[in-house]
Amino acid sequence: MKKKEPILWGGCDDEVLEFSNEYDLIERILGYMHPPLPEKITICGFARMDVSAMGLNPLEDCLEKLDEEYLGPDSEYSKPTESMKKAEKRFLKVIEKEYIPWTCEEVCRKEIAVAEWIKNNKPGWKIEQDKKEDDDVNES
Repeated sequence: MKKKEPILWGGCDDEVLEFSNEYDLIERILGYMHPPLPEKITICGFARMDVSAMGLNPLEDCLEKLDEEYLGPDSEYSKPTESMKKAEKRFLKVIEKEYIPWTCEEVCRKEIAVAEWIKNNKPGWKIEQDKKEDDDVNES
């Protein structure tokens, strides 16, 4: 099975995934935190779940509805023909290939070193945090 690439990022226990990249997620998480910041945070990448049409019976369901509407009172229920069965298989393959589910699954987990991330991505944050800590020490 091919390893899936994340399409959405979030905290590993988040119920709502709203970030399409890890940078924006980390920036949001750290932006809401107050010093002292943790040494590390854990984020997760999510991909859409694979869809399985196994267990679906569109041909059976269709024939049942048609029989309810059009079958005579003493008639036997319709049986699917071989061409109907082949068409159902093709139909289900297309559904599995093209249906886009909302449900996602975790495909990766990353531990982010906070100080290193800030240094590499938001160096101004580190300076502001150090300055605030210096101000706190000078006030004492």
